[in-house]
Amino acid sequence: NIAADNYHTLTVTGNVTGSGLVSLSNLGTFEQRVAANKTFGSTGGSSDWTFGHLIFSNSAGTPVTITFNAGGTGKIADTTFGSSDFQVGKSTDTATTTVGNGTNNRVIDTGDVYISSQGVLQAASTTALFKVNSAWVNNGQFTANTGTVTFSATGCRTISGTLNGTSAFNKVLFNGAGGGWTI
Repeated sequence: NIAADNYHTLTVTGNVTGSGLVSLSNLGTFEQRVAANKTFGSTGGSSDWTFGHLIFSNSAGTPVTITFNAGGTGKIADTTFGSSDFQVGKSTDTATTTVGNGTNNRVIDTGDVYISSQGVLQAASTTALFKVNSAWVNNGQFTANTGTVTFSATGCRTISGTLNGTSAFNKVLFNGAGGGWTI
């Protein structure tokens, strides 16, 4: 079990695996900054992994892929909404970071999604939940596979960036009482 809160930052440069509870809430930041292909996520059990801010980034000069682990049923979630809660790549990276959820279909329940110009996010290839409770900004590439992205909000939110071509959604649901979306 890992827990931190109140603006702490934890940066990991290797694989991130385990079967226990991970809770970095209250605006805690977890960054997996890698120089080679790595894995992320629970390998067993049903514990959720929750974050205030979750960043996947690249410290190498060549493209890297972070693949979500198989096993376990816990979701990847965040407890705060608004400020790049789920971020793929950094604009200052010199090569792309690909986050792959297309094989192991992890449930993602997050606030903001931010895909930087150096980011590639591959969604689940099944009906695994991908829920966005705040803004969506895609300055890189989103690979929808056959999954569904559900936008759920109680206030006005924005969907922006590249939304067509190779970054088009496969299926989109809007679900939120009193919420509105600007595209």
